[in-house]
Amino acid sequence: MDLIEHNKKQEEALRQMRLVLGQNIRAKREALGYSQEKLAFLAGMGAAHLGNIERGSEKNNPTLSTLLKISIGLHTTLEELLEDSCRQEEGERETAEARTR
Repeated sequence: MDLIEHNKKQEEALRQMRLVLGQNIRAKREALGYSQEKLAFLAGMGAAHLGNIERGSEKNNPTLSTLLKISIGLHTTLEELLEDSCRQEEGERETAEARTR
């Protein structure tokens, strides 16, 4: 695999992780009955910023600190917010490794 192909796969994996993370945040927020504005307030950020994170926008690559604040606002753990996105990444990596064998 050349460097360009590797970078493209890495960017796609990051895009997928952002999407799943955003979906997890939105699902937990809605399960609590919170608006974006309420969660944004609890996390100390703007609602537009939170909306971009929930959409998995490339405009925002949230910091660990931001994700921690969101998880606290959702009464959950950072691990739970990232859980499915990490599992998805592991599955894609295992599939790719199996193809190269």
